Amino acid sequence: YHISAEQWESNMKRFTAVLLALVLAQVITKHLVQPITRMAEHLDCIEANVPYEELIPLAHTVQSDRKLREDNETIRREFTANVSHELKTPLTVILANNAILRQRGGDTIASQRQWIESTQMEAERMQGLVTDMLDLARPAPEGAQASEGPAGTVDLSRLVEGEVLTFEAVAFERELMWECAIDKGITVRGNATRLQRAVAVLLDNACKYTNAGGTVTVTLRAHASEAVLSVRNSGEPIDEADLPHLFDRFYRADAARTHNAADAENNGGEPGANTGGYGLGLAIARDIAQAHKGTIAVTSTAQEGTTFTLRLPLT
Repeated sequence: YHISAEQWESNMKRFTAVLLALVLAQVITKHLVQPITRMAEHLDCIEANVPYEELIPLAHTVQSDRKLREDNETIRREFTANVSHELKTPLTVILANNAILRQRGGDTIASQRQWIESTQMEAERMQGLVTDMLDLARPAPEGAQASEGPAGTVDLSRLVEGEVLTFEAVAFERELMWECAIDKGITVRGNATRLQRAVAVLLDNACKYTNAGGTVTVTLRAHASEAVLSVRNSGEPIDEADLPHLFDRFYRADAARTHNAADAENNGGEPGANTGGYGLGLAIARDIAQAHKGTIAVTSTAQEGTTFTLRLPLT
């Protein structure tokens, strides 16, 4: 087989062109991938390392995805640690009580009443924690459990009045001034049982953190297109650093306020005995508000006290 000089020269030109194309493609690919490689290595300074503006949204997406995964993992670890911590104490007490009962198996039930009641109380604490966690996991009103009834029009005025009457006994026992101003006929759309829980959380929280002789003020009014429920209590203000975290799950404010709340709960207040005792009450109230397309906020100053405000769309 004979190849002429012209054919040889033509084939070499083609081979050279293909080779140059491959080399050029490699150079271009490397140049284009370089920003993404740098982006992966230096996600904290994206815009400084990405020379092409078109790649910046991609870089932000990658960074956001990584941060979301890290945040979810952190939340999972914290939630597991908090639940384990909260369950550890009552379980320890129950096991200790049972050990005592076993050692005194020959004694009468009446003589063992102290340990039996302690076990009952700790079991109820765990039941309260489980109930709170189920509340946090519960879907929006449209998907509410059948036992709570479907979403519908709720007379918020009557609902708040009912909860206020329930907690008046708690306020009286703790020597609190109880002031109310509830406008009539305010209605919202939602699940009455869930909204009742949110209101109870706010009233119980106010009672717990108000010292004897202090004042709790409850107001409900319609403003623009919203129902506005405000629950204000006198007493020590919440530290400014704690305010952004009050609605976080298992979060509790400073030790002094938590200690006062624990003392108040031990002295009575059955209506709200399981509300917020684990740092879940306000998280539950926030989730209920959001599920009803509303908001909940808090302000706290030494002059004005602490005010929680729940806003819900009017029907």
